[in-house]
Amino acid sequence: MRSMEKSHRTAHLPAAPGSQEHPCIALANTLYKTPSGKQYDLLETPEIATEWAHEYHIVNNSYELQPYCVSRFISFRYVIKELFDAYLNQRPPYPGALHAVNKTAHEALTMNALAWDAENRRYTRRVEDPLTQEVDYAIARIAYDAITLLTGEEADKLSECEAPDCDRIMLRTHARRRWCSVRCGDRIRAARSYERKRAQAEGD
Repeated sequence: MRSMEKSHRTAHLPAAPGSQEHPCIALANTLYKTPSGKQYDLLETPEIATEWAHEYHIVNNSYELQPYCVSRFISFRYVIKELFDAYLNQRPPYPGALHAVNKTAHEALTMNALAWDAENRRYTRRVEDPLTQEVDYAIARIAYDAITLLTGEEADKLSECEAPDCDRIMLRTHARRRWCSVRCGDRIRAARSYERKRAQAEGD
C-alpha cells in the first residue's frame, strides 16, 4: 500500500486552476493522466482518497474515509464529469446526471442544523452520524458548487486542458492560458514548436 501511495504522490500534478476554489473541479480531476499517458485515480483506495479529501478540504482532517464513503465519491464523480463534458461540448447532459446533481444539492439544505459548541464557545453544524453525515454533506456541497459554477459568470472560463493526453478540468486564469500545469504548458509549447518546424521543413 505504501508503494502505491508513493507512486500516486510522485505522479500527482499540481492543483489545476480553479480546483482549490471549486470542489466539483477537484472531484472531476481525481481521475487523470500523466504526460506518459498513464492514468491515475486519486480515489483508488480509502487511504489515497482520504489524502485527497484532506488536501482539498472536502472533509474534516479528523475523518478517515471508509470504502463505502469512497464509493459515494466515485459514483458522484461520474455525474460531475458528465455535466462538465456536456457543457464543454455544448450538448444536453444525460437526464440522470441532472437529476442526481439537483437531488444531491437539495440534500445540503437538510443537513445544515445549527448547534452551539459549549466547549469551544462557538456555533457548529450538528451531525447525527459524524462520518456518514460528513460525507453526505461534502457530496451535497460539491453538487451545489457545480450548479453555482455552471450557471455563474465563471462558467465561460471553464475549460479542459489542451495538453496532449490531459483531460483535467480547469478555470482559465488568463485568456491565452490553455493548460492546467507548468508541465502541461511545456508539452503544449513543445508540440507547437514541433508543428512549426515540421511545416517549415515541408515548405522548403
